[in-house]
Amino acid sequence: MHQFKTHRPATCVRPAVAEKRESSFSPLVTRSASTRSFNGAKFQPLHRRQLFQFQHPTSQILNLLPLRRVWNIASPVLRLGRTLSFLAILAASVGAMNSAHAQTYYTWNSTSGTAWSSAGSWAPSGPPNMPTAVAEFGTVTNGATTQSTGIATNYVIGAISLNSTRTSNVTLGASGASAYTMKLDGVTINSVSNVILSNNSSKNLNLNAATTGVGAVSYSANNTSNNVILIRGSGNIIINGVLDGNSITLNATSSGGLTLTGSNTYTGSTTINAGNLTISGGNAIVNNG
Repeated sequence: MHQFKTHRPATCVRPAVAEKRESSFSPLVTRSASTRSFNGAKFQPLHRRQLFQFQHPTSQILNLLPLRRVWNIASPVLRLGRTLSFLAILAASVGAMNSAHAQTYYTWNSTSGTAWSSAGSWAPSGPPNMPTAVAEFGTVTNGATTQSTGIATNYVIGAISLNSTRTSNVTLGASGASAYTMKLDGVTINSVSNVILSNNSSKNLNLNAATTGVGAVSYSANNTSNNVILIRGSGNIIINGVLDGNSITLNATSSGGLTLTGSNTYTGSTTINAGNLTISGGNAIVNNG
């Protein structure tokens, strides 16, 4: 008895299909010493710790993303992050610098005090004695037509100011027996930089050599860039003592003006941006060409 074997008829498989079938049994990743490939595309090798475990064929797609493409996306983000961090640090530094140079107002609040050095005559407690300090005279007075405040030591402040609420004149001068210096470094007042003297009232600010003492105070325009005398009210600023230091600029935007009567020794220019300048004596303005 003959046994007949049934043979499956031969099939002709197209090369593309054969390749597809063969690829379904071959690993998705072809490894070499320097590259990997996936369906003909070559990529930079990844460390084995960067590969996911074989769980699902689709999970391998994440493992096959080329490093260069990731960094092409990440690098601008990192650069942006570094730039923003730098700008934040720069802004903080500028803010710290501005904070360090911001003016501090010391307001006269005594109805009976006559000494600049009296701590309780100022709010906050004074006396003002730093380059960013503004000595301001406002509402509080001693009831007299002119309030005299004596100076008996050297001071360095930013500016002296009469605000719009002032109802009596202010006179400064020596109350001791020696020579003293009031250095004025200049601060920003009413958005104007380098202001050393400001009058926004209808009263006068008098800078005398002396009040009750036999000494004398000289007033120094201590800013090396410019020293602005700002007048925004109808009151005047009258400098009877010696003004030394550097260039001065008058900026009067109202009817008030500046009067110079002392034998001044400041160097540099005298500039009148606006307002009236009155001089008395041959040495009130130094001839510096």
